[in-house]
Amino acid sequence: MSPSIRKLTNRIGAVAEGVDLTAPPDPLRSLADSKQAVGDASHYSSVLELEDAA
Repeated sequence: MSPSIRKLTNRIGAVAEGVDLTAPPDPLRSLADSKQAVGDASHYSSVLELEDAA
């Protein structure tokens, strides 16, 4: 696994800790969480690209 992917998965894992996966889904909350996760992933991807370029 490349260092960039390893960094990204470590950061995502840290964000996901503490999420109750046994709780019933709340569709509105799930949508908000999904949008936030996509935004976070895009941000981390940009940061990692900048780090790799340096």
